[in-house]
Amino acid sequence: MMSPDFKSRLFPLLPQIMYDFEPARLVDSRAPVEAWALSPAAVILDEKGIIESIDEMKRCLFVRPGDTNFFAVKCNPNIYVLRLMLSMGFGLDCASPTELYLALLANAKPSQIMYTANNLTANYLAYAVKLNCIINIDDVTGLDLLVEVLKNNKLKMPELICFRYNPGDRRSDGGSNFIIGEPVNQKYGLTHDQILPAYKRAKQLGAQEFGIHMMYASNCLDYQVLAANVTTQLDMADMIGTELGSPFKFINAGGGIGVNYRPGEKPVDLSKMGEIVNGAMADFEAKHGYLPQLWLESGRYVVAPHGALVGRIINVLQKYKMFIGVDFCDACDLHRANIYETAYHHINLLDVYGQPKTGDEIEVDVIGPLCENVRLAKARLLPVPRKNDFIVVEDAGGHGQAMASHYNGWGLSQTLVLHTDNSVSRIARAETIGDLIQTQLLCEKEVGKVSY
Repeated sequence: MMSPDFKSRLFPLLPQIMYDFEPARLVDSRAPVEAWALSPAAVILDEKGIIESIDEMKRCLFVRPGDTNFFAVKCNPNIYVLRLMLSMGFGLDCASPTELYLALLANAKPSQIMYTANNLTANYLAYAVKLNCIINIDDVTGLDLLVEVLKNNKLKMPELICFRYNPGDRRSDGGSNFIIGEPVNQKYGLTHDQILPAYKRAKQLGAQEFGIHMMYASNCLDYQVLAANVTTQLDMADMIGTELGSPFKFINAGGGIGVNYRPGEKPVDLSKMGEIVNGAMADFEAKHGYLPQLWLESGRYVVAPHGALVGRIINVLQKYKMFIGVDFCDACDLHRANIYETAYHHINLLDVYGQPKTGDEIEVDVIGPLCENVRLAKARLLPVPRKNDFIVVEDAGGHGQAMASHYNGWGLSQTLVLHTDNSVSRIARAETIGDLIQTQLLCEKEVGKVSY
């Protein structure tokens, strides 16, 4: 949830921020239609909160040389955010060619990029290999594809290779949830029977260093489940490393560290997670005389609580139930609230002066303009809403705009950042009608139809 500190710094400034950063060319302005911004709202990130979360991870988990987090670019692919991660010593985990390119634009070095993709094609993999980033192979056929790519491009086998491991029914301690599903039903990773032969073949092909990746839960608040992910990987590194005769350079416990979206939910206790993890790492070192680096792929924990989606109420609608309509498209800016049945994002209503509203509450559904019967929030008790009230939706810093749907031709709101000195800057403008239709307009300039 949004921290009291973030609220105390943002809310008093909110009316002025929204005035100063209102897009200049909204719908029905005198500008050409293609230049019209589709939303006057904003996602506002808290730079201070993001830095504090990074520091907490370092304090609790990354206590050995080389330990780090490869921030999941899919969580928030804004280049400013990626550069902040790199400046704090984190790497970037990418799952597509676009995310790889974003990592380059953020000035990431090859050793700071991990390519964790699935359902690969040769050209996708070739791009990653040529960048010399760390390759994390998701399927047993991925090694065959890698060999093909290396042969076609006259390249050598990467010295460092990682495989994604799926433990299947060997994990039964709650390591699943509605987002990612049970391990045996996930599309990710090599099975237990496939994993050792894959490493052996990779070594025969010339790989000299190895890593292992595993993630079987998403948005998990149980520190024991999260720590068990690490201890399981240490067991696998023990078994596989002994068979290979080669030590592991790293274990990557993936993401999965959750945030407390709902009031009353306790945040993950990273200190207790760290106690288990660090104890297991020390035991491994005592047994084997060496220690793999601990890597993670956390995105949500780092940024989600430190972003607020801010707009205004534009309609209060009394039908068979009461609806309040907002001035942004929820399917663009916070689509997870539409597609995950149990998703919850806490909502604050502020008056036009930026003061939190209190008093009597009524039950409302919060809706955007999408031509689908979806909700940003259902049956939510909120203070009596008024037109032009500010609405502040919490935990919108990650897996929000990154999951956008452009159905009906709606576009993303702008993204702002509240810096540590309380200054504000824009790091992404609002999408325009022209942004959404440019691929069609460009076709008109291409060669016409081809006859066969």
